[in-house]
Amino acid sequence: MALNNSLRSITLVANADLKAQQYRFVNLHATNGRTIAITAAGEIMVGVQQDKAGQQTLAAGEASEVGIDGVTLIELGETIAAGVEVKAGADGRAVTAAVASAGHYVGGRLLTGGAAGEFVSMLIRNYEQ
Repeated sequence: MALNNSLRSITLVANADLKAQQYRFVNLHATNGRTIAITAAGEIMVGVQQDKAGQQTLAAGEASEVGIDGVTLIELGETIAAGVEVKAGADGRAVTAAVASAGHYVGGRLLTGGAAGEFVSMLIRNYEQ
């Protein structure tokens, strides 16, 4: 069973409608510091989107809760076993971070495994490979 546990979150402002990004990795906009969706595999991330920021107005400017430390739910982009380190896929879902390459960032280690599209528990560990 996947759970959030001892999760430390921060509140930021969403740069756009992020309701489709719930439990996916997100990043910060380079100039305004608002949360944005991940657009490239292995991209740096600030954390994991916890809510459906933008759902109320379908626009930017809503509060965005981002998990930055602890155990969070994460959506898988492929089948991955428990214990594997993961990074952001091109859509922000977790994919295996097995191949180290400069400029790629690990987002965490899975505590439970699962198949693509499933939500599993992940210990947030944000660092460059």
